[in-house]
Amino acid sequence: MSRFFPTLFLVISFLGFLDAGYLTANHYFGAPLTCIIVHGCDTVTTSAYSQILGIPVALLGTLYYLTIFLLIVAYFDIHKRIFFDLARLCTVAGFLFSLWFLYVQAFILNSYCIYCLGSITTSTLLFGSAAYSFFAERRIPIPIEKLEETT
Repeated sequence: MSRFFPTLFLVISFLGFLDAGYLTANHYFGAPLTCIIVHGCDTVTTSAYSQILGIPVALLGTLYYLTIFLLIVAYFDIHKRIFFDLARLCTVAGFLFSLWFLYVQAFILNSYCIYCLGSITTSTLLFGSAAYSFFAERRIPIPIEKLEETT
């Protein structure tokens, strides 16, 4: 298997970890968010939707990106494909949660958080890369003999 997709996962998950980690630190230390481009970061990060069962969504995002990052590190270290496959599987959950949180921002809160949108973007990139790598490796080449028969 090519190292391209696992390396891509490593980079994107690290960026997602930084973004979600910043939001997590902000939540626990109470520092004001500097919201650029869009307005509403505080509205989004302090809403009832910013926690699940009392756990900050930002912390869950941090753990999500850290999990993917560590799975890819394990894949490179141990050379067991199961780690990459597990990382790809995790992206489905991350993408579905991202869709929900985008819906919440757009249609319920009518406010956007640039950091949350960044996390949605990294999660979507991970899912898209996972889907593409999954289907790309399952392409079955047509043998030359079959091509010659059709002409």
